[in-house]
Amino acid sequence: VYQQRVSRLTHSLSVCVITVDWSGYPSSEFSVLRASLLCDGSAIPLMSKVISSRYQNNSAVQNDFLDQMAAAIGKDKQVIIVTDAGFRSSWFHPLRSLGWDFVGRVRGSLYFQVAGDEEWQMARDMVSSTTARYLGFGRLARNASRDCPGHVYTVHKRATGRKSSQHSPRTDRMYRKNAREPWLLFTSLMGYKPRGIVKIYSRRMQTEQNFRDEKSERYGLGLRASKSRGKKRISVLCLLAT
Repeated sequence: VYQQRVSRLTHSLSVCVITVDWSGYPSSEFSVLRASLLCDGSAIPLMSKVISSRYQNNSAVQNDFLDQMAAAIGKDKQVIIVTDAGFRSSWFHPLRSLGWDFVGRVRGSLYFQVAGDEEWQMARDMVSSTTARYLGFGRLARNASRDCPGHVYTVHKRATGRKSSQHSPRTDRMYRKNAREPWLLFTSLMGYKPRGIVKIYSRRMQTEQNFRDEKSERYGLGLRASKSRGKKRISVLCLLAT
């Protein structure tokens, strides 16, 4: 069903910008791996895979998911995969083997090196400004088996949204810390201006809104209120919700 959906929604496109993300679904017991087509306004869900949360970020699960999507999209299109920092450097290798491009965020203790610099830098030590900048061609991850070439961009996005929330103090502190971190973006794309790469990555937030719409009992479909507990039933609900 999903492969037919992917084929139908992408067959007339020459360029497909697709975000891939994980989310607890509808609670922490299960997780969904979802690919969504980024469009003006909101993302259109293409494929979803519901699994036990203990397999979240599993490379074999992710690679199988990519292979299924590639079979449905075909080889006559440029595909750009957009992901957040939850996908590590090893994620980019299967994308390149499929002939696809990527834009991903790098955070935390992951190392990168820009061409011409002898030293490796840690992503969390990066200092940036509110103006998007191209740092140069570089490499990601010092481990030879995970080493990945690409282009490095950075920008410090100003925090937006509500000044207060209903989260716990600990969660609020985490959100404030994340908002203060600059974006370090790593991509295989060439010929783009810095703000163009930032714009592509910024649109990834559309899929997070889709997840909220499906889970919210007050503003969305209310999947959190579902009494379904089995993987098959939740997978059906996921298909119906998208």
